Amino acid sequence: MNTRRLYYLLQKSLIVCVVFGITTPLYAQDIPITTQSEEAKTLFVEGRNLFDNIRLDEARSVFDEALQKDPQFALANVYRALSSTTDSDYIRHLSKATSTKSEVSDGERLFIESVKANADNKPTEAIEYLKEALQEYPEDKRLHHMLGIAYQGIDKNKKAEQAYKKATQIDSDFEPPYNNLGYLYRDDEKYALAEEAFKNYIRLLPDEANPHDSIADLYTKIGSHDLAITHYEKALELNPNFYFSQQKIGDNLIFKGQYEDGRQAYRAAMDIAPSETNKIFLHQGLANSYLYENNYQKASAENMAAIELAEQASLPENAATLYQIRALMDIEQERFDKADQALTACDEIMKNTNTLTENRQHNLKLMATKNHAIKAARKGNFDKATEKADKLRAWAEESMNPNEMQNYHMVAGIVALEKGDYANAVRELEQGDKNSPYTQYYLAMSYQKADMNEEAHKLFSKVAQWNESSIEYALVRNKARTASEMEMVVE
Repeated sequence: MNTRRLYYLLQKSLIVCVVFGITTPLYAQDIPITTQSEEAKTLFVEGRNLFDNIRLDEARSVFDEALQKDPQFALANVYRALSSTTDSDYIRHLSKATSTKSEVSDGERLFIESVKANADNKPTEAIEYLKEALQEYPEDKRLHHMLGIAYQGIDKNKKAEQAYKKATQIDSDFEPPYNNLGYLYRDDEKYALAEEAFKNYIRLLPDEANPHDSIADLYTKIGSHDLAITHYEKALELNPNFYFSQQKIGDNLIFKGQYEDGRQAYRAAMDIAPSETNKIFLHQGLANSYLYENNYQKASAENMAAIELAEQASLPENAATLYQIRALMDIEQERFDKADQALTACDEIMKNTNTLTENRQHNLKLMATKNHAIKAARKGNFDKATEKADKLRAWAEESMNPNEMQNYHMVAGIVALEKGDYANAVRELEQGDKNSPYTQYYLAMSYQKADMNEEAHKLFSKVAQWNESSIEYALVRNKARTASEMEMVVE
């Protein structure tokens, strides 16, 4: 599983000695762990190992046990927040951790500050806290790995690579950086290096499911679907509850055109998924499968089924996100009245819910503004579209979040494309997210309109074979395939 998307920052560290609640690291280069309970510390280390291997539900249970032994255990509360499946759970545990940060070591405090900054949508501030911690603990391999994840999260891949390699130089048997290096190289299309990194990850953890799931993600990306399925099946053999792999077997079957078989795999994943949140978004996976098959009616029905599940489970954060997905689906079909209904429903949830994290509220606001801008541009209301795009730019400048600036460039590019300003559309979209198939599809469209036919054909072909399942890819894959085939006919 791609741990960059989870954005977890805490990794395995060595056991520390605890004396009367004052922490002393076993080795001077490691951040210490502060707890009043030796039992809590032992449980925490066990939970952290589970967390590292993406056994999040098992980890969550162990962290709960640790917190029963020591409710003030700051790092256990941080981990418990990061493994939460609901916003209310996340807020409760992160708040507990931040309330006790003055009672722990400077290293722990800086880590907590970094997680809190990331939760507040301040990724560059989060990086500064990690760098400050590294000044005190320059040989802490886990801190270097955390820093790599933070850089990778804002697409500073060269710095991320350096941080991961530093972690492996300190300890060549430290497993997590190899996983993240694999995804970094995959995203940079350095597939041989990605395979080498993932094979090292398997070598170090031969009995864990996640290394096989990770290398299968690489094989999915390059279109080796049968080989990918073999590794996902190996992951499930090692851990029958690893529902990620079951879900991604479905993705590969869908990409092979075996739509009903793929949906059966998704339903099997629902049977073993441990939380309502997991099951809800697997329903959205079913919706995506119908989008890949050009069946918007059934896609819409499955999306609504997912929303209804979220509402029944009292998970407003999930329902709100799904309404934004629904809005984008309707916009792509030019069903603007339906899109307005979905946007209004999300707005009502945000107004009437006090359990959403600040980051969730901010991200929903970004999604809504993006959808409003694209919808206005499609309808020819360019003043409104530009107004919404300008809001995105202002928020990106305020947060100093490069991902948000890429989001602005994507929206500004689509607005320019709809206006017929193809040169500007190309300039804007080239500054968008290179790892977003939606952005890249509209960049290809802009190339085509700007008579940059060679660039258009190459990019349409790339998007058509993107092989990473998401709502964005589901919305553009078939259009990219059609465009690519038409370009070949013209040639």
